[in-house]
Amino acid sequence: MVEQRHTWFWVYQAIGLAQGLGLHRTMEHSPQHKFWARIWWCCVVRDRLIALGTGRPMHINSLDCNVPMLSYSDLEEEGDDDEQLRVKAIFIDLLKLCRCTEVVLSLFTAAADHQPDQIDLCKDMLHHWVSNLDPSSRLSDECFMNTARQGADAAYKILLHLLHKSETSM
Repeated sequence: MVEQRHTWFWVYQAIGLAQGLGLHRTMEHSPQHKFWARIWWCCVVRDRLIALGTGRPMHINSLDCNVPMLSYSDLEEEGDDDEQLRVKAIFIDLLKLCRCTEVVLSLFTAAADHQPDQIDLCKDMLHHWVSNLDPSSRLSDECFMNTARQGADAAYKILLHLLHKSETSM
């Protein structure tokens, strides 16, 4: 009988490979450091989203990593159109939300009795995230109107806010 592997297992395998290659460490001396940083941050995003969705523990502890947060210059490519630039801005806000996710998930997996000040800290952190969103990531009524004419950036923006709402409802 073939054993079924959970998504959590496969992300663990990918993260283990990435860490084995040293992607969780800054590689500024490498000509491909932006590419490696992108891969690492994608691993972080998947780790956080799977932990949030399944209730399983996170594999990555950010204290063990020193890859700086991606910036727009890390993601920019020649020939990017306006929609691609908006999607990249949304991705950076997703990375910032994943940082918050680590704190929220750590709080809820660490102990059963949560101190009100810890919960308030999480709420403040998420409120700060919302108030500092890039304009490309902010929801507006037009996101929900004429969806047939919306680009991928509108879908990503809505997903970003759904993830935020899932954290605030914990």
